[in-house]
Amino acid sequence: MKIEDLNKEPTPQDFLMKTGNVWDIEEASSEDVKIADETEKVIKKDPKYADFKDLLINAVPGYLKAPVILDYFTDRIDRRNFKVSMAEINHKAFDLYDKNKLAHHNIRNFFVMFDELLTKENKIDPNLIKEISEIKEKVTPPTPKYDSLSDKERLEVVNSLTDLARRVCKEIIK
Repeated sequence: MKIEDLNKEPTPQDFLMKTGNVWDIEEASSEDVKIADETEKVIKKDPKYADFKDLLINAVPGYLKAPVILDYFTDRIDRRNFKVSMAEINHKAFDLYDKNKLAHHNIRNFFVMFDELLTKENKIDPNLIKEISEIKEKVTPPTPKYDSLSDKERLEVVNSLTDLARRVCKEIIK
């Protein structure tokens, strides 16, 4: 370690890893970040998205470029308490953790905004709509809730949603 590094604030990733509660952070690929950034530009310029552009950007391209953060929590309440304390200590780390693709609120937001997008877009591939609906049925009530899925099943959902978010972004860019 260099002496000049001692005064630097840790990156949000380093902070999360040093808490002992997080065991892996997988950043989005540079290609996904590029697609998401391009999608954001299209959404910001197109007046048909004006009513919900910020929510749409957060939910679809935001999901695509978000990290997957794996932690040791087995209980939603412990995870929430960790987030609350982190918000008070290191807001940048909190922001990163809050964007986690595994977080139920981010998955829910993706579905909500996709439904809203369908009211404004008529060029979305019907197969894409069907695939998103199938995943939505797996993770939302009355079918088994997301919380009851194993870590492996959650990662499968996240991988599928990442692929679908990428495809939705590409549809918006067209």
